[in-house]
Amino acid sequence: MGPSSDLNPCEQSEATCAYAVQVLRAGEMAAAETHIASCPDCRRELENLRPMVGRFVSPAPWSGLEWEKTIWIWIGWLGLAAGLVTLALLSFW
Repeated sequence: MGPSSDLNPCEQSEATCAYAVQVLRAGEMAAAETHIASCPDCRRELENLRPMVGRFVSPAPWSGLEWEKTIWIWIGWLGLAAGLVTLALLSFW
């Protein structure tokens, strides 16, 4: 048992914490959800953890389509800048 065992007598309390911060694999997530639904101690622990986790855990700023779009915009600008520098250098020759 881990550090949270003093507060939650359930042997699955570590899985509940891992579920709260979304670090479990898909199969483990389903098992944790099933357990939490049937265990009042783990439900209470999850309810207590959610506000704290929400303050510290957020989606990575580079995740999703917005990141890809931003990267392609920067690549485009870098390509344009490289082209302008090349053009400027060639005009001096």
